Amino acid sequence: MTVQPAAPVATYHLHYRKLYDAKPFPNATLTHYANGVYRITSEGEDHYGVFVAQGNVGDQSSTIRYVSLPSPDWGNRTAYHQLTFITGNAEGSGLFVQNAITDTGEAIAQQNGTFSLTIPKGAP
Repeated sequence: MTVQPAAPVATYHLHYRKLYDAKPFPNATLTHYANGVYRITSEGEDHYGVFVAQGNVGDQSSTIRYVSLPSPDWGNRTAYHQLTFITGNAEGSGLFVQNAITDTGEAIAQQNGTFSLTIPKGAP
């Protein structure tokens, strides 16, 4: 499967405070592209998927739903993640809460942490 992301529109820099035991990577970079593709990279992950957003990037709160494309990161299967971002007093930073389910039905314990947001100049 070939993934062709469009122009980047936002990058979330995540720092997990509560981690998933099977993926104990405290820092991750999550990039959104204009065509609904995302890429997440961390010390132990590097995969693409697709997302839909409820709310806009930079809103006081927004919820984004992600489905990962099959990759070795998830045993060549898919996974569903929902992240709710709550922007704090400093624009472009705040807290997030993450819920996830694997395609085998395993509910992953809720995770959370802090984030900062970068929006590229001229992003659509």
